[in-house]
Amino acid sequence: MRILALSPYHANSHHRWLTGLQQCFPDCDWTVITLPARAFCWRFVGNAYSLAERYADLLHSEYDLILATSMTNLATLKGLVPKLSSVRTILYFHENQFSYPSRYPEAERDRFHFCMQSLYAAMVSDHLVFNSQYNLDTFLSGARQLLKKMRDFAPKSAISELEKKVKVIPVPLELHWFRSPSTRSGPCRIIWNHRWEYDKAPERFFAVMQTLHAENVPFELYVVGQSFQTKPACFEKVKSILQEKIKHWGYLESASDYRALLPQMDLVVSTALHEYQGLSVLEAAASGCHVLVPNRLAYPEWFHGDALYESSVDDPIIEQEALLASLKSFIVQLEQWRQFPAPDVSALSWTSLRPKYATVMENH
Repeated sequence: MRILALSPYHANSHHRWLTGLQQCFPDCDWTVITLPARAFCWRFVGNAYSLAERYADLLHSEYDLILATSMTNLATLKGLVPKLSSVRTILYFHENQFSYPSRYPEAERDRFHFCMQSLYAAMVSDHLVFNSQYNLDTFLSGARQLLKKMRDFAPKSAISELEKKVKVIPVPLELHWFRSPSTRSGPCRIIWNHRWEYDKAPERFFAVMQTLHAENVPFELYVVGQSFQTKPACFEKVKSILQEKIKHWGYLESASDYRALLPQMDLVVSTALHEYQGLSVLEAAASGCHVLVPNRLAYPEWFHGDALYESSVDDPIIEQEALLASLKSFIVQLEQWRQFPAPDVSALSWTSLRPKYATVMENH
């Protein structure tokens, strides 16, 4: 099978997903075209032009399948390169623009255009694959709301046609994540392994950590998520306050060092406001960490029971109290928890999910 893979905003999760597919299906003839994950707004609206202008020869070759991420301005690209219009297409959604949280009011002006572009891309694709049911549900509900706002000529059958084409297949976890936890002793080791950005609500997490510290609850803190030039102010503030609790601070550039650290942790915590799958938490769970995440987003698809605390998106105080209570309970029972296995996420391995990808790629 000759496959044209398009990833015009080649972020880390997109890279590992595409690399995993190539490794799982080595007999396919892969042509991979990517663009850097930067300048989001321009990349989102301009990638069709960039791809058509930079990779004309590759795009005019013969293909049996197009496998594109949902960032791809697919409708425009098929217009610019008509030869692609008849090629069977899978559009993979790592995220969707309908429910992505906006930090600035002016960003709402762009949202309509981003959402329409995503809707057009879905319409010209043969299969729509989402990494979680939450991602799929928010895309479809967002598309319905968008079509209701149209002044006239809204396509009445658009959503029902899209629903015929959808599947949910997560981004799989590589086998190297599945490791037995290390022998643990001493205070509870808590890890924050998320991006240092506003949509992960770090201020909620650190408020709870400060309360634990003020109440002399024993714990060790490892903050290893990726940071960027602009980051929430709470990181620098809390670094000095929690200095004696912090055992590691900053992104681990070495993937092997990060993989080695996870099995030593007791608990991975999330306060995310936006998460379509939650790979960082799933990696930690596969490595033997227990999990404490809000009861929202994609998390309830993977975790249950004590792994979920009460979600209160619009009331940070209530949510922080719920997280604090769950953390205290975990720490009090730490030695018992250390005897229990972490949540089982083996169903999300490449071994488990490869057949589902094979089915949609081969169109069985």
